[in-house]
Amino acid sequence: QALLHIRKGNYDEALDLYEKVPARILETFGETMLYSSEIAPVYYNMSLLYFEQGMLEDAVAMSAISLRIRRRLLGDEHPATERNMASHRSLLEQLVQNHRG
Repeated sequence: QALLHIRKGNYDEALDLYEKVPARILETFGETMLYSSEIAPVYYNMSLLYFEQGMLEDAVAMSAISLRIRRRLLGDEHPATERNMASHRSLLEQLVQNHRG
């Protein structure tokens, strides 16, 4: 459902849905599932949505969580981890530029 909102450009609605996922997982499955391979894409997508909203610090925070999960579960050489690392670096560079500017 969140992806439909994204395709329509309704980023706030998509973000509202994504932000509820960790709480639901915690409630249903417990804390260990918050750091599983299934949840890493949720944090990653949240980082992209925060970026679209101009919320760079939140974007970096969500990207860092996703990257930590992927590194631990998949290793640094996995394509998903590499994409996440590249995106995270880009977010950090943008954040630094904004603070300098």
